Amino acid sequence: MSKIKFLFLIPLVFVFLTLTTPTHAQIGDRLENRAERIEARQASISANREERQENRQERRSDIAGKHADRLEERFANYYSRLSTIITRMLTHLEAIDPTKKDTTLAKAKIAEAKLKLEEAKTLGETAVSLFRSIDPAKWSEQKTQALAARDTANQAREAFKATHALMVEAVKSLKSLNAK
Repeated sequence: MSKIKFLFLIPLVFVFLTLTTPTHAQIGDRLENRAERIEARQASISANREERQENRQERRSDIAGKHADRLEERFANYYSRLSTIITRMLTHLEAIDPTKKDTTLAKAKIAEAKLKLEEAKTLGETAVSLFRSIDPAKWSEQKTQALAARDTANQAREAFKATHALMVEAVKSLKSLNAK
């Protein structure tokens, strides 16, 4: 009986295997479909990567533009405040009688502060223009441009600080005149 079952099962297994085993055409179709899916996935990944890079470059450009706007406003405020103070100090110095008090040191410090203020203004304008000229399409150049703009902005900030320090020295010399 077991031989009969065995003989009966052999054709069934054979039919099952022939029906479930893919043909060469089916295998070729599956491989082609798989290759197409892989290509489509790689194209999608590549397109997403390019899109992300474009977005990143646009964001960097926007950030640089906004930073340039903030710097321009900040440096303009520094310049207007310091120039107003210098003008007031010069007016005050001119009111002092030179025969009674020697104001040459204070005038020299204020003149030096004016020169430093103009230097700071030009450095600030240069830094703003450098930030605005950053090209978003070229990251390798963009980084060096951003670093150069940052360094110029720091130089401008230091020049504004030096102007303030010179004005403080002028005020101290005026206070020493009043103490005498």
